[in-house]
Amino acid sequence: MSATHRSTIAETIDGCRPIETTPIDVDASSLESTDTAYLRDFKRTLREEGFTPARLTVEAGFDGTCSLETQATADRVREYIRVGSFLGIDSLLVECRTEGDGERIRSALRACADRADRAGIRLDVSGDVDLTS
Repeated sequence: MSATHRSTIAETIDGCRPIETTPIDVDASSLESTDTAYLRDFKRTLREEGFTPARLTVEAGFDGTCSLETQATADRVREYIRVGSFLGIDSLLVECRTEGDGERIRSALRACADRADRAGIRLDVSGDVDLTS
């Protein structure tokens, strides 16, 4: 770490050197495991092939009629937040299919978004769930 104080992000970026990599969107269903050893090998292989994981996409079916099902799906999304943090992604896209109580699902996804934010990851949601309402 440099002892020089940088006052803006632009100044910090000016001191960086570009690396030739291709950003990719990793589909969570293509991962064989969420085990750390597997993810370490996967990340190393991507780097050797010139790829950088930029986004992780996960499908999530929420059943808002059952609190346990909603919680289990949210736990699965949180597991992929952990995976994404390990891989160094910028964003996690949750492709939602929902049934039932929209407020229960929104609440679970908002909690996931908070967790993602703490991990330095932006959580995006596609489907019929609007987190702003």
